[in-house]
Amino acid sequence: MLKEREKAIVQLLIHQDKTITTEYIALMLHVSSRTIKSDIKNINQKLKSENIQIQTLRGKGVFLVVDENKKGYLYNLIGSVDATTNQFTDNFRKYEIIKYLLGQNNYITIAEVCESMYFSRSVITNELDIVAKELEKHQLKLLRNNLGLFVSGNEIDIRMALVMIELKSKSFSLFQTLQETKDYQGVSVIGLYELLIEYEKYHNTIIPDHEFKKLFIYLCVTIYRQKKFLDRRKIMDETQVETILFKQSNYLLEKLCVAFDLEYRSAELTYLACFLSGLSMTTENIHHSTIDPQQVRQILTTVLEEIDLIYFTNFHHNQRLIENLFKHLIPAINRSIYSIQIDNPLLHELKRSFAFSFEISLLIAKRLEDRLSIHLSDKEIGLFTMHIIVALETKVNQNEQSQVAIVCPSGKGMAEFLKVKLHSEIPKLHVVKVMTSSRQLDKLEEEQLDLIVATTEIKNVETPVIYVSPVLKQHDIEKIHDYLNRKEQTEKESLNLLFGYFKEEISIFSKQIPDKDEALRYICCKMEALNYGSSDMYDSVAKRETVSGTEVGNFIAIPHPYPEVIQKNGIGILTTAKPLLWNQEKVQIVLLLCIKPDETREFERIMESIYEISQLPFLVSQLKKVENLSEFKQVIEEGIGNKFH
Repeated sequence: MLKEREKAIVQLLIHQDKTITTEYIALMLHVSSRTIKSDIKNINQKLKSENIQIQTLRGKGVFLVVDENKKGYLYNLIGSVDATTNQFTDNFRKYEIIKYLLGQNNYITIAEVCESMYFSRSVITNELDIVAKELEKHQLKLLRNNLGLFVSGNEIDIRMALVMIELKSKSFSLFQTLQETKDYQGVSVIGLYELLIEYEKYHNTIIPDHEFKKLFIYLCVTIYRQKKFLDRRKIMDETQVETILFKQSNYLLEKLCVAFDLEYRSAELTYLACFLSGLSMTTENIHHSTIDPQQVRQILTTVLEEIDLIYFTNFHHNQRLIENLFKHLIPAINRSIYSIQIDNPLLHELKRSFAFSFEISLLIAKRLEDRLSIHLSDKEIGLFTMHIIVALETKVNQNEQSQVAIVCPSGKGMAEFLKVKLHSEIPKLHVVKVMTSSRQLDKLEEEQLDLIVATTEIKNVETPVIYVSPVLKQHDIEKIHDYLNRKEQTEKESLNLLFGYFKEEISIFSKQIPDKDEALRYICCKMEALNYGSSDMYDSVAKRETVSGTEVGNFIAIPHPYPEVIQKNGIGILTTAKPLLWNQEKVQIVLLLCIKPDETREFERIMESIYEISQLPFLVSQLKKVENLSEFKQVIEEGIGNKFH
């Protein structure tokens, strides 16, 4: 289990064909040479069993010794850390400082923090505002006064924060490394993995890998904080715990206390029950004093009926969709009640690649929030989106299909989404098995498979394996096509569909516009005047922007109004003389999508084309310079065409 800075050191070395000095590495990571030498010692200890070592050449520097057959393991271990970016160093310092402060029972001075963490006073001082904002996301407050620094908050919030920070910092990057984890911040956790396996067997369930990892980290935090005598005030009356997951929580806590010599406390039962209530494995276990599950199901069905009237989707007759959304909604309600955050690293990708499905999910979430008095974050809505994508995909012919299994430990929603996406993009594939746990690979031998499509590394299987992104990007699809000796070209059709929505009368180029709001007002006013939308089109577009940003990256934004204000179809084009600040992105090409909800499939294909354009920087740079619609379309056509030559 490498820490984030240790991963960055490995990544710097793995790309070097010569020695580099510890001073150079220290400069890149904004720490001292002494700290780097200490990190290298830890790395060598952790990777010794894999015969991977960082060696020192006196007077020259350090270099990485790794066999070619071990490089795949190493790349998986370090993930996508980019050691050369400010984002890495900023995140690392922020998370390390937070973990250190949460490990204190009393005020601590900045000087003591500097001495313990090997950071300079100026670095710590500069990070404190960032640290305070991050803590606020977890209902925690950083107190700063003459006594020093102290984090104020409830024990359950501290534990939830530590779990999320460990996930974000990727300290537990590989699921396979959990079994090998021997300690957490110096406190032994040997046997914890086996305890959770026993817990699964006792309850006759298999926890998806991503939730197994969360629970493992939570229990590591629990053991550490008890052993170090770290505790804060309770969050609720402990008697309430009997109404939420009492049996599961009690069984697991008793086993934990015996195995690690912990004190059994009723408060611990409360904390653990709250944490378990936010996992999908506890779908049927909602806090009954808050809301009735049957009432939730009825409200969900009613909301889907309303969506059907807007988008002609027929969702309320789709029992599979209702069941999948319900199973996600129950833990989401619990997470809202107990302020439990989740991470969704695929959110940005989902918003860009599946904008129409995300748009429908936003509307569903908004209506559920109003009726259930809860809050659903963008990250929760992203999980909804995957079920909506599945529901929108059409059925395909399964004749003469290759038999395929999917291994996707990211959860049932993601696995089901991947299954339907595979069906949609490659009809010759027939998914006969979907697995969310990498601990049941022996069951694959029971199937006569032609191929395994996996989002995580799997070993010891004879069937060919193709590794893909969970959102199945274009290059993943091409890899599978290559394997099946089958390649389809549909870009031309999609571009013709997109071009059909472009209109000369609502296309403006190189306009002098001061800011985002003025850009939206200008293009909306233009389209209102030509009856593309009603008189409150700008208000609708602006309201939609406050819910979730519409920038898709690479200088492109796709604002759009809610369906009720759309009068006729068209895509307004506005390019600006200079880039505008659009939330956190710079935008110079605004495509205002005015597409009626009954054009569901066309909306999806248009979004795919726009996303394809946004992925080609040279094409976008040309589009920013064009002066008329004819040239705009020509540049797109040539740019997309050149991608295949």
